[in-house]
This record gives sequence, structure tokens and C-alpha cells, in this order.
Amino acid sequence: MCKKTKQESKVFADRTQGLDSRGNRAMATQAESEWANETLKSLRDNDEAMTLLTDELQRIYDDTKNVKGIVDKRCVAKFQKGFEDYFGKYDDKEGQMRRTAAPKAQPKPEDMVNLMLEERYDFKEAVDTLARVARKTDDGQQLYAKGRGKVEEFKERGRTQGRKRKASFIGPQAGITDRNFRPEDLDNFFSRDVPHYKAVWEGDPDSATYQKFVDQGAPFIGGVSGTIQGIAMGMELEKKLDDIDDDDQRDEEIARREQTVAFHMATLVAGGHHSVPEMLFAAQQHGLFTDIGNPLDNYPKAMQQLEKKLVKYGLPGGLTPAGGKAWLAALDNAQDDIDKVGAEIIKLFPDQKNIHTAFNKKFVNGFVKLFPRDLAGTLDKIVSLVDDPQTRSTEMASARTLIADARKSLTEHPIVLALDINPFISIGFHNTLERALEQISSLAADAPGKTAAGTQDNE
Repeated sequence: MCKKTKQESKVFADRTQGLDSRGNRAMATQAESEWANETLKSLRDNDEAMTLLTDELQRIYDDTKNVKGIVDKRCVAKFQKGFEDYFGKYDDKEGQMRRTAAPKAQPKPEDMVNLMLEERYDFKEAVDTLARVARKTDDGQQLYAKGRGKVEEFKERGRTQGRKRKASFIGPQAGITDRNFRPEDLDNFFSRDVPHYKAVWEGDPDSATYQKFVDQGAPFIGGVSGTIQGIAMGMELEKKLDDIDDDDQRDEEIARREQTVAFHMATLVAGGHHSVPEMLFAAQQHGLFTDIGNPLDNYPKAMQQLEKKLVKYGLPGGLTPAGGKAWLAALDNAQDDIDKVGAEIIKLFPDQKNIHTAFNKKFVNGFVKLFPRDLAGTLDKIVSLVDDPQTRSTEMASARTLIADARKSLTEHPIVLALDINPFISIGFHNTLERALEQISSLAADAPGKTAAGTQDNE
């Protein structure tokens, strides 16, 4: 039997705790990745959202046309070219941006996502350049200091450059999960390869900022987002919220900005650039989502609050982990496999009712006792009890005990071993349950304290 290497053993140990190869809780990265998937898909049937996003990209494009320096112009040129490819060519005439060439076709949602993610357009560089240029003005410098310069989590972002792996860095996959936990519908999400910067950065275990993410179970991908901070700052430079006297108009402007930023967040999660808390925190520094708690103080509660707000805006929710649903789905799939074995036995011994009865009594009923459905209720309590840390901690301890018992049964119990080697039909219930236990373990795990960043070997 081949021995696991030290590195492989560490990855396996992390997976049994529900942690992916980066050290993030798998159910959190899965929930955020699936949310990004659903949010971007919703653009296809949401004309209002398409207008919001188009207007914002137009604003950024207009701002880049005002850039003066040679180096700065070079830094925004790729984005300008991409925008003109999709939206048409514009020129500044007497202070007015006027279209001088129309696009070949009406831009589609995937065009916008491509514009913001593909390396050939370098959207992030354009946003960073605009923020850098804005700092040369008094208003820009003040907003930068407020939103980034004086913010501790930006000063010390908690990240260090890791080992970039080509297969992880460039690919059609979407989201911030690694391949061990990535849902199949995210494997080939993009029509062409896009860069995933989660394969470049990793958390610095000696960083206080990184440790805030670890303590809250919040996914750490690239640190607090400078891109979202730059976008929110650009919105504020165009129109300061404090200058809007009418309360209703101010609320409408905040809602417009928050919905627009939500689509940027979904794009950057899908592209593997940032996690939701990394971007939510950045947006909050410029007056957005201020009715939501700091995700670095209470990540589960912040995600619940954000989900409610997004649903209110008519956008997809799904930011809170599946909890008990994931466990029940795994049990149902495993039960279907056991039923298939029973069906094969009936085919072979159609008249032997005693054999059927014995199989059901030992295997079907025994399976239910070994892998209790009650665990789902405990997991749901963990997800919902964000305002009651003491009770939540008690439920987490209970879940850990049930998960440990289930994992022991899966590896040692005679019923499981017999099903694994049954001669009638090949079934996958063992892998189904093993994967589910890995996933739900992340909900029940204690904050692991000072933790080394993951290996990135399974992006």
C-alpha cells in the first residue's frame, strides 16, 4: 500500500475538517460560488440590471478617456479597446462623450463578464489606475484615505504571493472552491479560459488580518478588494452621497450603487479573484451596505443580512450554506444506491421473501441508524443561530460528535463494508457520504486559531 506524503496527509486531514486546499471552509466557498453563478445567470432576464451594469461600465470608460499621463493612458488602453469592441467607439467632443462607431451586436451578459475578467482587457488595472489618478485631487485623496489609506485591513491585507500553478490560474472553471469541492456546474462555466488570482495569492498565517478571516470562517482569497474599493470610490467621486439632500433620492442612489456592486462582486467571485466578505468590507468603507454587519466581526450573520438585502432587490440569494439540506441530499442518494442493491437481490431471488426481509432489516434499517437524519436539524441550527454564539457553539459540538460517529461507521461498520463489496451492482454511496461529511464538517468546526494557509495544490 502506498503511503501518503506529508503534504497529501495534511490535505486529507484538512478535507476531513471540511477545509479546502486553501484552508477555507468548503461550504462557505461553495455557497458563494453558487451565488455568483446564479447572479450572473440572472442577468439574462434582468434588463434593469443590465442597464445598471452598462451604465457603470460606461462611467468607468468615460473616466478613462479623461486620463492624461502617458503611462496612465497605457494602463487603461486595454479596457478602452474592450469596451469599444462591445459597446462601440466613443470620442470626447466639446466635453461630451459621443459614439462614433456602433458595436457589431447588442452586448450580452457574458460580454460584460468577459470585459471584466479577461486578461486582454485588464479591467482591474483600469480601475486601479483611475483610483491612482483620483488621488492627485483633494476629493480623491480624502476619499482614498477614508476608504483605503487609513483602513487597517488594507494596510496589512493578510496575503502573500504563493506558487502560481498554470492549471489553477487559467481555466474555464468558475468560483472560489478548489476542485475537490467544486460543483460540476461550475467546471466549464466560461466559454473560454479566464485568469483566477486565487491561484496567485495565499493567506499569511502571521497576519492579523488573515487571522480575522480564519476566526470567522470567512473565505480568504486575495484579501480586501481594491477593485471594489476603487469602483465604489469612483461612484462617490461622480456624486457624493452627502451632497444628496433628499432622503428618498439618496436611498435610491444607494440602492443603485449596491445592486451594481453586487454584480461586480458576483463577477469577481466567479473569476476566482475575491470572496464576498473581502468585497463587502471594501464597499462598506464608501457608504454602501452599511446596514449589514462587518463580515470580519460576524461572517455568518453578515451573509444572512446580505442575502436578505439582495433578495429584496430581486437578486438571487443563496449566500448562507446549505446546512441540513446537503446532508439530507447525500442520505437520499445513498439510500437510492442501497435500494438498487435490494432490487438486484429481488431479481436474483424473486421468491425468497425471507432474503428480502433480512436485507431490509439489516441494511436499510441499519443504514438509517448509522447515519441519522437528525444531524440535518443540528446543522440548520448552526446556520441560523448567528445571534446566539453560546447555543450555536453547543450545537456545533453536538454536530461534531454525530459527524465523528458517522465517519467511523463509514470506515469500519460491517454493513458499510458489505455494501462496498457487494457482488450485485457497483454503487457510489460510500463516496457520496464521504464527500458530504467533508462538506458539513466545515459548519461544525471550531475556529482553528492560528492556521497556516492552504497549499493551492487542488485549485
